[in-house]
Amino acid sequence: MLVVMVFPVSDEDLRFRLTEYAKRRKLEIHEHLGGGIQGIVFSTYLPSAIKVFKRRVHYEREVAVYHRIKSRGISSVCGFTVPKPLRRHDELMIVEMELVVKPFVLDFASAGVDGPLFEYSAETLAEDEQRRKELFEDRWPTVKNIIAEFRMHGIYLSDVKPGNIMFE
Repeated sequence: MLVVMVFPVSDEDLRFRLTEYAKRRKLEIHEHLGGGIQGIVFSTYLPSAIKVFKRRVHYEREVAVYHRIKSRGISSVCGFTVPKPLRRHDELMIVEMELVVKPFVLDFASAGVDGPLFEYSAETLAEDEQRRKELFEDRWPTVKNIIAEFRMHGIYLSDVKPGNIMFE
């Protein structure tokens, strides 16, 4: 049996890696755009966005999705902009992407490539769809179309929420 040890990543570590990346690229950090379980995101004056990941698994998933996006030439889905990947740094676990404005779809660290990350029961999937319907209300049909179009490209979104699919 494989046992994986997960150690907490401090905000200090994330900010150190952000600063180190900015210094190496001669970038000036502008403002904090967001953050959560997977990491933090800041804008630069280029303009671009820098996402610093807490865990390698999330970094690798996001890189895999951006590789698929780039190889398929995807710049938008159902009229929603998808950020263009600009650079990445494997050691620092950082992805730099173009800065996008609404409407957009982003945050692919929980997405699967060529299939969902996990298998769920029909009951769990139905509950999840109901929760998403409630989150998006009358915009849910558009969100379903976005999810379907990503799947046509082999990208299986799982962190579907209003902060990641932003309408105008």
